[in-house]
Amino acid sequence: MGQEDETVPAEILAETPTSGLGDGVRRLDFRSPADASSQWAMVCTHEGSRDWVVVIHG
Repeated sequence: MGQEDETVPAEILAETPTSGLGDGVRRLDFRSPADASSQWAMVCTHEGSRDWVVVIHG
């Protein structure tokens, strides 16, 4: 049988509100579980919604 994938969550280092980018947009600084490097992403959520928008820098 095949191996089951184990999801390893990223370690959130900071969650910072942003200004000028719209309501609900936050910057998440995190440590990548793939290579332990520090990364960041812009995340937008709206209360009551199950939808998320995530933009990861490249």
